[in-house]
Amino acid sequence: MSRQNAMRQLNEVLAREGFETFHEDDRHCYVRHLGTNTVTVLQANPHPPLTAAEVKRRHELATYLDIPGPA
Repeated sequence: MSRQNAMRQLNEVLAREGFETFHEDDRHCYVRHLGTNTVTVLQANPHPPLTAAEVKRRHELATYLDIPGPA
């Protein structure tokens, strides 16, 4: 299925609730409310990446609890 076809099908469903999707030049997909013309915005991840010490601590805890960690 092409991206354009997928977008068309998604918009058919979202239009029932007053929304539409579209792509901008930044190649991201956005959702717009048709009634208010409000557009979603990308939010920064509120969770910073783990530090080396935090990764080590997580690994030690997983080992202690015998939990398989990420590969």
